[in-house]
Amino acid sequence: MEATKLDINHKFESLEKKIDQLLETQNRPTEWDNLPLMLSVKDVKQVLDININAVYSLFHQESFPSINFNNRLIIQKEAFREWLNEQRDN
Repeated sequence: MEATKLDINHKFESLEKKIDQLLETQNRPTEWDNLPLMLSVKDVKQVLDININAVYSLFHQESFPSINFNNRLIIQKEAFREWLNEQRDN
């Protein structure tokens, strides 16, 4: 009986993770043109599909053309595109 409860709990947790992944995929921008002119940390996280700590680290790199505007880290969409192209070429 106890093993069955554990199996059900494990399957439920697994299902919750899959639902979260699907919801996250639905919220991810799929078209470059749909992104805002200025990208936030959250926008970059969704585009690159990396964890938030890695995104903040990226925003603090000297080579990353971010802007600190009113204590908010942002990057222009075109500057981000250029930076991505540079990374591809290196």
